[in-house]
Order: sequence, then C-alpha cells, then structure tokens
Amino acid sequence: MSQKKLTTIWSHRPYPPYVMSMATEATVFGFRKMFPGSSIDYGINYYQNGQSTYLYPVKQYIDTANAIAKKATDRPDDLLRILKIAFRKSAALNRYSASFTPARIKAADPEELIRWIDHFSKLFLDMYVYGTVPILVGYSQDNILYKTAERILKKKTKGRAGTFADLYVILTNQPRLNRNVSLELETIRLAKRAVSDNIRKSESIKKHYRHEIKKLFDKYKWLSYNLCEVSWDEDYIANLVFEKIGQDLDGQYRNLMSYEKRTQKLFKESVRKLRLTKKEIGVFEAIRNLGYYKWAREYEFTEAFFRLDMVQNELAKRLRISPLAVKYLMSSEYSLLLDNLGKYKSELPKRVKRSLIVQDRQKGISIFVGPKAIREWDKIKPAEKEKDDGLGRAKGSPAYGGIVRGTVRIVNSVRHISKVSPGDILVAVTTNPALLPAMKKAAAIVTNEGGITSHAAIVSRELQIPCIVGAKNATRIFKNGQTVEVDAKHGIVRRMK
Repeated sequence: MSQKKLTTIWSHRPYPPYVMSMATEATVFGFRKMFPGSSIDYGINYYQNGQSTYLYPVKQYIDTANAIAKKATDRPDDLLRILKIAFRKSAALNRYSASFTPARIKAADPEELIRWIDHFSKLFLDMYVYGTVPILVGYSQDNILYKTAERILKKKTKGRAGTFADLYVILTNQPRLNRNVSLELETIRLAKRAVSDNIRKSESIKKHYRHEIKKLFDKYKWLSYNLCEVSWDEDYIANLVFEKIGQDLDGQYRNLMSYEKRTQKLFKESVRKLRLTKKEIGVFEAIRNLGYYKWAREYEFTEAFFRLDMVQNELAKRLRISPLAVKYLMSSEYSLLLDNLGKYKSELPKRVKRSLIVQDRQKGISIFVGPKAIREWDKIKPAEKEKDDGLGRAKGSPAYGGIVRGTVRIVNSVRHISKVSPGDILVAVTTNPALLPAMKKAAAIVTNEGGITSHAAIVSRELQIPCIVGAKNATRIFKNGQTVEVDAKHGIVRRMK
C-alpha cells in the first residue's frame, strides 16, 4: 500500500461507507474531469466501531484546495457557478428521493429496492463531483482564499484584533439563512401560542400541544439525521418550545425574518467603511457564498439520505441484515448483494467493527476488513499530535467574537449532550445538527476541525455566542471540568490556573 503522508479531513463521525466511499470516489476519480488542476489521486475511509475517519494525501489535498481557492479568489463568479451546480444537483437528488414513500417501499421487491439505491448512487456521485469543491475549500483553513481575506482585513483594520474579529464576521456571514431556519420560526410561533395560553411548564407543553409537536417532529426530524440514524425525538421538539418561554420571541422572529436585508446592509456599510476594492469585495463574497451553498447543498442531500434510509432499512429487513450493516456496502456492491448474500451477511458486521477502504486512481478500490484493516491502517495512519504544548492553550480561527470563561465539556456525540449545563464551554472535534441542544446552552464553542463555513461557525453566528474553529488539539489539551477562557477575538483558548 502507498506510504503517502495523509491528513485527516474529519474524524469521529458515524457516516457509513455507503456515503463516504462515494464522496471519496467522486473526489479521486471524478473530480479531476471537472477540475483538471486536482492532484488528488488517493483517498482513505477508515472505520472503527461505526466511527469514520476521512483522509487524503497532505500535499495533494493542500495543493488542490489552494488551486481551487486561488481560482475562487481571482474569479469568484466561477466558484459561485460551481456551488450553484452542486446545489441544483443535490436538490434533484432530493426530489428523486421524495418518491420513496412508505407505501411504495412496502410494495417493492428487493430487486426494485436495489435499483432505486443504484440510481440514487449515480445521482449522488454526479452531484459530489461538484460538491467536492466546498469540502476541499471549506475544510482547508489555511487556504489562499481565507488567507487573502484575513490579509485584506488586517491591513484595513491596522491589526486591531477586536475590530478585525467583528468585521470578519460581518464580511463573511452567509448572505441568507438555510432551510433549518423554518424549524426555528415554527418553534417560535408555537412558543408564542403557549405564552398566550399561559402554558409555561415543560410537561404541560408536551401534553397540550402533542399534535403540533408530533407534526413538527415528523416534518423536521430529517434535520437530525446523521447519515446513519435520527437523533431527535418528540421530547426534543417540545423542549425547543419550552426553552423559548420567557425569551424575546418577537425580537427573535424579526431577526430571522430580516436576516438577509440586515446582513446585506451591514456588509455594504463595512465595505464602504473599509473602502474595499471590487476585487477585495469579490474575495469576501466568495466566502459568503461558500458558507451558504455548502449548507444549502448539504441540507438537500441530508433529507435525501433520510428518505433513502427507509429503502435501505426495508432491504435489510427483507434480507435479515442489520440496518447499520447494510450501509457498510459500497454503492457498487448493492447490485451484487442478492447473488452473494451469505458472504455479505458474514462480512458486513466485521466491516462495522473495523474496516479500511482505499481508493487509488491507479490501483482501483481495495477493502480491508478485521485484522488486515488494522495492519494496513497502522502502516499509513497520521502520527498523533502532541496532546499539550505545556502552555495549556489552543489556537484557532474566530468564527464569532467575544471573551468568556467557563467549564469545559467535551461533546463528541449525542450521548454527551446531557453533560452540558448553561454557561459551559462546549469543546468538540466538530459539531452537527444533532448537537444543537448542547450548543444552545453553551457560553462558547470550540472545535478541533472546521473553518469559517463549518457547522459550528454558522450556528455560533446564529446564536451569537463566541466560537473558535480549527483549534486542532482542543479535545486533547482540555479535560472535562477544567476552567478555560475563550478569547474568540484573538482565536485563543487558555486553561485557567
């Protein structure tokens, strides 16, 4: 196997091989046809007990991300065109998935279910050739596009860190909100009804509005789908309503409804204040569009995968395979499943426990399972970073400014949400919609991974709480219960003595 030095794009996520092998395949085999400047010819997906790690060769990843970022810096309209194509294709995938109704799924035989999955896979692969762009640029924190934006702003603000952080948020805020805002608006409306009806206790809300809560859950549960399972329940929706009681509901509603106009106004005012040139404006517009379309695209295909989940689960039920294990088939293997059922029934549980998928443009695709996966992984895995530099601090990029102190709570899965109390500092490898309840309680958010268009960055701006992303070793440096200071104006987290 190749001994190329690898970089981790993300880790500790439950995204199964069916999804991630297609993402890697699109990047390794398909992306170069759309973007000839890509040098990425090798990708890795490693699985241990259902958790995935996603890797590419360091130099190939950095060179390709920078080539795309440079093109976006010089010609932001080209980036916008690609982002819109990825979004349209993702929306088309979602429309196709809308045909997966419970009645049709129940009536279909296994062969038809597999045909649906095969067609879905082709649509996703076609989309992700373009969808690779926001991933490569969005997760490469030090690329030319971001560095150019920081250099422009530092020069204009003459190094005033606080001013820099505030203006950086304004100039890189996504231009409009994504689909998830609809749930927030409906939650506010129901909370206003509860206040009007003088129903202010959690249990009373659950009982009095049980039909409305069920309707909201059925309509929006896909938002919590982590490409493996749904992590919300009806109690979660009820608690969203309860948490709104006593808040400025009219103000929140107005802020959400006016977001686009207000954000655009602040952007234009900052452009005039800093006297940005047309080219400089283009750099910030590129980042804003990247933030919006990255998530607009992801929400579309998340809902599509949520619907596909019903198809995969029905197939698993018919063939007596676990719903998780059936997602450990690669997309090309579904057509082979019925003729090799005994083999896959034996092997798929082993893949969940430990497996390694290597995609090489020259050598093709290889799958290693069990002890062999461990041996091959040990040969290629990136070296562990130092846990602590002795200074008790981590440094990343400010996503939303502010300085707060609080108690560290490490949150890397839904199981950890209950650890977080109001005022805590949420520290995670990364965040996702399933962690939103904990994020809303936190005084600040710190993540190892991600850039200014990451989930943590976007949500922190919506919640208006300090956030630092791309802090690399934060989950290793800090421990549960420690007191830290989050300085999101300078991008530094310090352990307090």
